[in-house]
Amino acid sequence: MSKTKSLLIIVAVPFFLLIIISQALLIDINYWQSDNLIGWKHTPNFSGVFYGPGFKAKVKFNKEGFRDIDHQLENKKGVLRIAVIGDSFVEALQVNQSDMLTTVLEKSLNSVIKSEVMNFGVSSFGTTNEYLTYWAYVKKYRPDFVIIVFSVNDFIDNDKILSECLPSIDLMRHRPYFSVSENGDLVAEEFVPYKKGFLRSALSRVRLLSFLRNAIFRLKAQHARKQQFYTKEMELYSDKYPPEITDCVNRTEAILKKFLLSIFNEGSMPIVCLAYPSYVLDPYRRNLLTQSELDLNKINIDKPLNIIKKLCVSLSVDVIDIRREQLQVYKSALGGLFLKDGHWNENGHKLLATAIEKKIIQKSRDMDLLNN
Repeated sequence: MSKTKSLLIIVAVPFFLLIIISQALLIDINYWQSDNLIGWKHTPNFSGVFYGPGFKAKVKFNKEGFRDIDHQLENKKGVLRIAVIGDSFVEALQVNQSDMLTTVLEKSLNSVIKSEVMNFGVSSFGTTNEYLTYWAYVKKYRPDFVIIVFSVNDFIDNDKILSECLPSIDLMRHRPYFSVSENGDLVAEEFVPYKKGFLRSALSRVRLLSFLRNAIFRLKAQHARKQQFYTKEMELYSDKYPPEITDCVNRTEAILKKFLLSIFNEGSMPIVCLAYPSYVLDPYRRNLLTQSELDLNKINIDKPLNIIKKLCVSLSVDVIDIRREQLQVYKSALGGLFLKDGHWNENGHKLLATAIEKKIIQKSRDMDLLNN
């Protein structure tokens, strides 16, 4: 046997043993996959563990690729059906399924009225993704209420140029976008879904490679946050918007308006939820504001979400605004409201679930649904 062949064997055998061992020991982290209609969603029927700084949660996705159980298309008589749409805060991969917003809300509501709460949250979704999700996956269930959990970062997610500065995995860089015509109509821009190809698809099944790729992404994302955490997002709090932020805000308003009117027209009741992001409240992340180049004396922490609130009021859409409750509860709640990565912990999910429950019960009484 030649020296070259011997060397190849010496290198190859440990390598393949490492691959085999890693397949057995490492968890599967292929949580998301491409979707031709909405950009991406979860891998259907996937179950596993999602982990990060300070959390480790069991996750399971339904047959459609959302963090939920499977639901029948037809609603059961006398059961209030509620669909919740949003980004990673609704998706809630950081907490166990029993502690996430939609589960807590359903359990609490069922003590008053038989309810079915459906989760359509997916990481990195903006208003565009959520609007498309409504048409592709939510509308067919004919929910009584559609809850939209709006996040400040949704503004940037809706803008093709500004969103490129955000740390993201390759899959989520293939995002659908809308532009707005002169008469205010939404115009879908060309969308090319992410395609792995045969080789990349095969390699993604190798857990060691997926683990290394995920670790590298986390390091890059962490570095990006330290250097310039969502610089454009911070500009949403400034007293005077530069042109690109103005365009971004106008686009988001147009998309959300169309979204809300569509829900009305389909016979459902829309409700929009507003909450402070972690860096407004949490000292662990508050320095993200102070590290920005903005003049802190000219920052208005309520400005971006107040824009959304004003739009909703103009359309007679109910708003659940928990910002004041967050300020009151944050200091008294054991463990605060957020995890180290900026997402809600169990307290955060419970706080919003309680506020939504109150609104749903109030609206159900007004609409005489409690007696049906």
